[in-house]
Amino acid sequence: MSNLEQSITAWRRQMLAAGIKTPVPLEELEIHLRDEIEQQVKSGLNELEAFNFAVRKIGQASALKKEFRKVRETTIMNIFTMKKFIHAIILAVFGFGCLFTWSILNLAPAVRRAIPILPAFTTLCISLRPAVAALPVLAAAYCVWVWFRKADRVPSWIGFFAATTGAFVLVTLPAMLAAYLPLLAAVNHLAGK
Repeated sequence: MSNLEQSITAWRRQMLAAGIKTPVPLEELEIHLRDEIEQQVKSGLNELEAFNFAVRKIGQASALKKEFRKVRETTIMNIFTMKKFIHAIILAVFGFGCLFTWSILNLAPAVRRAIPILPAFTTLCISLRPAVAALPVLAAAYCVWVWFRKADRVPSWIGFFAATTGAFVLVTLPAMLAAYLPLLAAVNHLAGK
């Protein structure tokens, strides 16, 4: 093994000892080190001088470790921020959908003028309007918990999306049916006159 290869092996050990243990950054740093050595040799330095110059240019292991930590922390914070933002978007869409469902259930009693008695299913769904209003409140409480959580991990938005979508479908489909039944009854009542 040449002196240069021995020096590079010793440099790698220093990097590992300083805490740069993940293979990808270490290999990338070694590639940069070798490229810089090659450029310096072409410019007239011997291998040892080129190696020392390249090591100074890349930086000390402790400084590199701090930089890698900063990048990792910034990446993690960006991921947490994005998850919180996605939770907010899901909450807004879910809240709007529940408002739409609640409005449909409020319109159903207006058909009473055309028919004297609403279908039983429609009456049941109308009586459950407070639950439709409570769902976005529960989702908002969960989002507040996610946004202000101090833990290392922010929960995935996928579970929240699945729960809100499931709740929305289970509430909206019966509400649409409940709104449709009085309209159908009114049309049948008017056709019978």
